[in-house]
Amino acid sequence: MPEGQSGTIVLVSDGIATCTPPPVCEVAAELADQGVDLVINTVGFNVDESARAELECIAQAGNGTYADASDADSLVAELKRAATRTAVGYESDLEQIDGNSSQTSLTPIPDDVELFKADLPALDNKDGEVTQYWSIPVEDYERVQVTTSYVAPVTFGLGNDYLSIRNELLFGDEQDQTCHRSISNDQILDNYGARPLVASVESDVIGDKCDTDELVLAITRSQPFNWEEELPVEIVVKRLNHADTSGLPLGDQQREIPDLDVAAVQTWAPTTGGSWFTNATELTPGEGVEAEIVPGENHVYRLPMATGQQLHGFVEVVENTAPDDPGVTDKLGVAVYSPTRQDAGVDMWTDIAPREGTSEYFAAPVALTYLNMFPAEGGFGTTSKATSTFTFEGDYYLVVHYDDLSGSTIRDASNQQSFPLRYRLAADAFGDAEPGPVFEKVSATTSESSSPSTQPDEPAQNTATEESSTGISPLIVGAIVALILAFAAFASWLVLKGRKK
Repeated sequence: MPEGQSGTIVLVSDGIATCTPPPVCEVAAELADQGVDLVINTVGFNVDESARAELECIAQAGNGTYADASDADSLVAELKRAATRTAVGYESDLEQIDGNSSQTSLTPIPDDVELFKADLPALDNKDGEVTQYWSIPVEDYERVQVTTSYVAPVTFGLGNDYLSIRNELLFGDEQDQTCHRSISNDQILDNYGARPLVASVESDVIGDKCDTDELVLAITRSQPFNWEEELPVEIVVKRLNHADTSGLPLGDQQREIPDLDVAAVQTWAPTTGGSWFTNATELTPGEGVEAEIVPGENHVYRLPMATGQQLHGFVEVVENTAPDDPGVTDKLGVAVYSPTRQDAGVDMWTDIAPREGTSEYFAAPVALTYLNMFPAEGGFGTTSKATSTFTFEGDYYLVVHYDDLSGSTIRDASNQQSFPLRYRLAADAFGDAEPGPVFEKVSATTSESSSPSTQPDEPAQNTATEESSTGISPLIVGAIVALILAFAAFASWLVLKGRKK
């Protein structure tokens, strides 16, 4: 097996080993002692007590499970369970750009970088905190949105510990002034769940409250979870230029949409969801997926969304191979994230008991429009975290996660005795796509009427009357044209009159 890789072996036997030494159980134990990342699951097919004891010993030494099979059907079922037990974790080939511990020596984030990974240092003690700093070049009239995603190991809950990540955008000679908007979600604090944990922050318009050509990104980790280890994160930096938002649907507009028509789903294609945002499996409208998941695992899917559309979907537990235990608090959930990985929050969760036949419909609270990102002033915009998530056109991520809502223990999903759950998922974008915002690069010659204080991204109002590119009402333009034509006609009459004389 290649160095750094993990694997699973399924060993099926109908009797005790007869072609050794050395004893196979001792071989399995030796592999584990050598640090080989290998899980050995065993299945006994109509075996006696001595053979069962040997197979159980091998499974225990190989961090796997043992199961009995008495006929062809049970053998197939146990092989399937053993082969799909191990969870799939995170893999990434993104550029690594670590921050600096000093505000006087910032790590620059180049203009063309929108996504990178970094490690936040370990804490000195479980009650401490540590901050890393980067610089982001900015121009007048821009906004900046930053989302930090904690790249969790394949674990089942954070136990009784907490994790906190805080994003801040600073500026000024001493980097002592903040450039935050009220919608910012600049902290995560959680003690359960396998789903991706994210923290987001947005800047105000550059050039007004944030008069600078460079923002300082400060990311702080604290709380005792894994405090002695580095914390791997991925960071999304979204730069938003001046936008023409005339004609966009109003923000924060709630509407009733029908449940997804499950009867119209033609196929439920067997699949394996992606393990992270960067390798998400695309969902096709009108088609569903069916997959197996084990505790602690995330399955990540993506669904393209356009302005005016509203996300809705359906999830169902098809089969659960775990023994029925009334004390288990495991749940199957669906979390939703924006193209910039903003978390829609608990309002968008779907958490259902992992019993066969249990199902649930879910839907976004509002239709997608860029105006959802602004404060609710002048009849548009929102201050709701869930609503502001549905702002940008692009791929929205649905993360199916299977975890323990009690949060009382940490279970290593890549190394535990667990049972797969099979589910179905379908999602679609309801409604017709409408034209989205047009982002423009603002030049230094922009008129004073579009000063940063008026927030050029935000229209003063959103009415059916459109303005021309000059900002003058079409009615006024029409009146001016009419006057010019009348004057021209009058001038022509004077010329003709002079010729007759």
